[in-house]
Amino acid sequence: MYAFILFLYIINQVLSLPIISYFLGILSIIILLFTLGKAGRLFQTVGLIFLGLGLIAVFSQGLYSLELLTYFSSLLGLLALLFVLPFMNAIIKLGRYDKTLSRMIGMKTEDAGALYKKTSFATYVLTIFLNVATVPVIISSVRDKVKDFGETFTQVFFTHGILRPYALVLFWSPTEILLAMTLDITGQSYLWLLPVLWVNSLLFLYIDWRLHQRKWNRYTLRQEETKKDPESLSPIKKKGFEMGLAVLAFIMIVLTGNQWIDLGFLFIVTVTIIPFSFAWSIAIKKPKAYSRLGYLMAKNNKDKLHGMFFLFLSAGFFVELMPYTSPFAYINTIVQYVYETDMYFLLFLLIGMFIFGLAFIGFHPLVTIALLIPFIDPFVDELSFGLTLTIVSSAVCTMMIGPFNVTPAVLGMYINLNPYQVSLKNILFAFLFMVWNISAAYGITKLLEVV
Repeated sequence: MYAFILFLYIINQVLSLPIISYFLGILSIIILLFTLGKAGRLFQTVGLIFLGLGLIAVFSQGLYSLELLTYFSSLLGLLALLFVLPFMNAIIKLGRYDKTLSRMIGMKTEDAGALYKKTSFATYVLTIFLNVATVPVIISSVRDKVKDFGETFTQVFFTHGILRPYALVLFWSPTEILLAMTLDITGQSYLWLLPVLWVNSLLFLYIDWRLHQRKWNRYTLRQEETKKDPESLSPIKKKGFEMGLAVLAFIMIVLTGNQWIDLGFLFIVTVTIIPFSFAWSIAIKKPKAYSRLGYLMAKNNKDKLHGMFFLFLSAGFFVELMPYTSPFAYINTIVQYVYETDMYFLLFLLIGMFIFGLAFIGFHPLVTIALLIPFIDPFVDELSFGLTLTIVSSAVCTMMIGPFNVTPAVLGMYINLNPYQVSLKNILFAFLFMVWNISAAYGITKLLEVV
């Protein structure tokens, strides 16, 4: 059912037929009923709140029409991307690119500072393809190398060495839903934004490396961990080159498609992933194995999608109806006043703190961004660059500090910490990263006004 509704969504993005839009709404309601009992407690609770608030708006404002059916499908684009991501993961598993990076981590590593840098770099690269699946891969590869330093050291090592590069690479990754959604909302060009994203991402990655190298270079690894890997470096270099080439090719294809097809960045990324991954499997001469593995990974991902479908279909319904509610009018008045008085830094900071703060009470950044749309719509064209940088940087920070975000939760299970303990270990770093980017957004916005 998930594949069918998402296929219809893609068709409708191209054809824009009202009959398909209404049918998508009917299917969305059926899926909501189907997933209600299958969604996790958190997704269930938040989704029901959104549905309840949406229905209150419907009854209080008398919004009775067939158009209500189209409101459920406003966030289907995000679900479509979540659905196809396992096909990208499959090619990484099949090509054993994750294993290659794992072997690279332990080679010629003498102290914990150097090990941290390699672990961080491996996480940075792997996350582009594996996303949250990077966590178990890195932990299984590195845990034995740091276990002698104690549990506290190990917990800090992994909460910093995994979550920080994880968030920093998603800051610019073309497969990241947060970035794709924000670009669709603001209409900002990915190509123009990319240099700023790269510079700020690599700057904070470098700062993090330097801090940990100075702090941990006195922790010497056991001798047996520092022996040279007997395996030849040639296959490892080859795999690394293949991955780099694939990332570059994917970015170029997405940019070209976005330039020529006016259907949004998120849509282009979604429809590119499966054919690109299949072409990659042909290049490494494993198309049949890829087809089987991709199908199995997508099938196994189905259970995880129950909660996501319930949450985002409900959130989409509420987001479409929110402009009709009275609280919206009050909040909108404040936002418009800040904008009209040219207090752009305060405006960006309010938006950033809104995303940052709601992450601690269970709001996924995708939902929070969707809630922001009606408030920023009047000035999104004028401040598109600054708004994009603000929203993306604030949203990826939640990958480090959101206790209800899947990555801190998964990491916490592996290192015996609850999600709030994981989040607190990165809150200062995340906050500084957000403020730095908000400052950059403000500076660039003022510069563009002069130009």
